[in-house]
Amino acid sequence: MSKEPTYAELAAAIARYVHWHLYTWEERIDLPPIQTFDTMCASYYQIPAGVLEKVGVLSPLDESGRRFVFTCEPEDCEAVAQENENCGCSFDALVVAAIELIDFTALPNREIFEALVALGVCEPGPYFYDIDEGLNDFIAVAPRNHPKRTVLAGNATYRIIGDLK
Repeated sequence: MSKEPTYAELAAAIARYVHWHLYTWEERIDLPPIQTFDTMCASYYQIPAGVLEKVGVLSPLDESGRRFVFTCEPEDCEAVAQENENCGCSFDALVVAAIELIDFTALPNREIFEALVALGVCEPGPYFYDIDEGLNDFIAVAPRNHPKRTVLAGNATYRIIGDLK
């Protein structure tokens, strides 16, 4: 992805990541198993869940707001996000959600990383591990509270280059 992603493209990339890597089967007592996205009350999952709920691709499973289910198939997420662009969340909130996934999970993703590179909040470099494709020539660079902060996540190093505007 060399051009800046649209609202719907970025929302769909986040949704696909969550669906492929974080949407898991959950056993239930006296009920059939169900697939859910459990945020585990962790902000790096709660932020993407919150924006995807506003975009219309996730719905809370119960009143706790911890577990979510998809309202559509991954291939339909972009169309749903496009439809709900004006009543969902801001583009900046989508960017923050993408950064949270890249910054705090051990499963970085080329699609999200390339979207952030195109937006200018990340830059390419050596040793970015993409769970889908193996070791690639990337390093994720995500803005956080301090522009020089470096964090480690899994086997990848993330170096900060700037703040969101």
